[in-house]
Amino acid sequence: DVHVAVPCSFDQGDGIHGDVSATVGGGTTTVTASGEGLESKVITIDGGTLDLTSSDDGINGSDGSGGGGGAGGGPGGSSAVSGVSVTISGGTTTVTSAGDGLDSNGDLTITGGTTVVSGPTNVESYREVVSGGDLLTTSHDGYLSRFGVAHRRVLMISHDGGRLDGEDTVS
Repeated sequence: DVHVAVPCSFDQGDGIHGDVSATVGGGTTTVTASGEGLESKVITIDGGTLDLTSSDDGINGSDGSGGGGGAGGGPGGSSAVSGVSVTISGGTTTVTSAGDGLDSNGDLTITGGTTVVSGPTNVESYREVVSGGDLLTTSHDGYLSRFGVAHRRVLMISHDGGRLDGEDTVS
């Protein structure tokens, strides 16, 4: 049985980093503090015990280009980045994160194992139909411990989908 403990601070960056790929296939790996807990272009977790603590994203599938922005190019970005993936098919993965617990700028697939993610404790989301469109207001306290601020996002999309306006506030 292999046990690896990686103490790392936010200033030091990633707890575990792979330029091309990172695989957790057995043993016990613990990152006690980091910016990104585990970051690589291709991440595969198929066994073992992984325990990550991060002040940003817990697991981040990224090619370093800054493209994408969420699994499948969700609300945080415009499109998925080709060749970037996070795959969890076994093992026990525990993530405590002030940012995104699981983030992939490409594909994100979970087919097995046990995955537990904890992060911001106060997350709110409200949708309201207003004249001209739909208003979505969200907020979270994920940056509170690290920066002392909460994040609020307001989006307004027109009824025909032709216009999207937004505003981010940190306070």
